[in-house]
Amino acid sequence: HEAELDSVYTDYYRKIMGHKVFHIGPSTFVVPTADKLERSNKSAVSHQECLSWLDSKKPDSVLYVCFGSGCRFPDAQLMEIACGLEAAGSNFIWVVLGKDNGDDNDEEEEKWLPKGFKQRIIETGRGMIIKGWAPQLLILHHPSTGGFLTHCGWNSVIEGVS
Repeated sequence: HEAELDSVYTDYYRKIMGHKVFHIGPSTFVVPTADKLERSNKSAVSHQECLSWLDSKKPDSVLYVCFGSGCRFPDAQLMEIACGLEAAGSNFIWVVLGKDNGDDNDEEEEKWLPKGFKQRIIETGRGMIIKGWAPQLLILHHPSTGGFLTHCGWNSVIEGVS
């Protein structure tokens, strides 16, 4: 069965290029869910803590922000992301896997977070910052998650639409 997103390309290869076309992907759907969840078991936050926070939010009210394992931002860019999340006024889960200066210490948060940011999001319950791996499938499949700000890497896109 031809996927709607692929029809333009399929038609091009069949009609214009004269090639046979066989749809074989995305291959991630054939990987058992247990295998996909293995990464989540290495999460920097417990599944229960994350689930409890998500359960406390209305459906489609949480923005999940994760730029992938290979994306490292300088302090100034992390500061801008934080300011944007706060200004938006929406609930969010923000995954920060590391910074490009290699310093992931808590003492260094004041360099990449606006003054009082962490305290404000804790007090209001509007945000959760996960420093390290996150249970991405749990977050993406939760009813409260309504958006996904991502770097559009293969795994993130496939997990986001599955």
